[in-house]
Amino acid sequence: MAMATFPLTIYQTRRGFNDVGADDMRYGDLSQEQLIKRFRLTAVSNVVDPYTLTRLTPFNTPQSRFAGVYGNSNGGQLSAHECARLLFEELQTTSLPFAFYGPYRQLINQMLTHLYRSTGAPWRDARLDLAYRNQILSDNSKNSTRIAIKKIIDVNIDYENKGYPLSLLAELTNNIKQSVLPKFDLPILDKINGMGISVHDVHATRIDIVSLEVKGTHWRARILYKGQDHFGLGIEDIQKQKFMQFQFFKIWFVLQRFNRFGFRPFFTNMEAIIDLEGGC
Repeated sequence: MAMATFPLTIYQTRRGFNDVGADDMRYGDLSQEQLIKRFRLTAVSNVVDPYTLTRLTPFNTPQSRFAGVYGNSNGGQLSAHECARLLFEELQTTSLPFAFYGPYRQLINQMLTHLYRSTGAPWRDARLDLAYRNQILSDNSKNSTRIAIKKIIDVNIDYENKGYPLSLLAELTNNIKQSVLPKFDLPILDKINGMGISVHDVHATRIDIVSLEVKGTHWRARILYKGQDHFGLGIEDIQKQKFMQFQFFKIWFVLQRFNRFGFRPFFTNMEAIIDLEGGC
């Protein structure tokens, strides 16, 4: 019986990596008329009117704690650049209720700063990798991909030939398909630790077995998870009530999609190595 050789990809989502054609990766493609009439985005900000480029109060906005990142305000009639700067300050402020607890709470601020720079370059951070790994390791539910992989390897490992049968790889893949892929949607924790607003779902996932060793009646495998999300908002997103009810998402959508601004969304990359072992 032929044994599989590693490294080997055992699962890949239908949604691919680097999907530049996705709607949430579009930017600067909507007019003022579309934003107001189609999406009802009239009261976008509490600070400025992005359509008339004017302040909503007669007083200059005090220098905020984010001014070092986004510059200084001069007051009066606003340029598009100045209006965008103030909107980003407000975006940072309105993100705070979603990210005030835990070691990952600063990620959203860094990602918003990357959005402000508008380079479109992919983004990655060691803390995001750590959050991704911890999510995989802490998922002990019946739908865990990690548990599904371990279970199938345990059942099918060939100790005599010291490997995993090539003919049974499809069974491994099918069990992953029936599991729930790693994402950040815990009903309470991910709503306050910054992960729900920074990533939430994961657009594309790939799982590889990097190595598999069999010694006696014991096996050990190293599994590589790779995930990619889109830090951008699509039309489907902004049409949902759970997004439209928050100032944060309305400001973000206008900064990204309004043809006056057009700040570029980007790919968020993450990966984690997970060690599994078992035996009979």
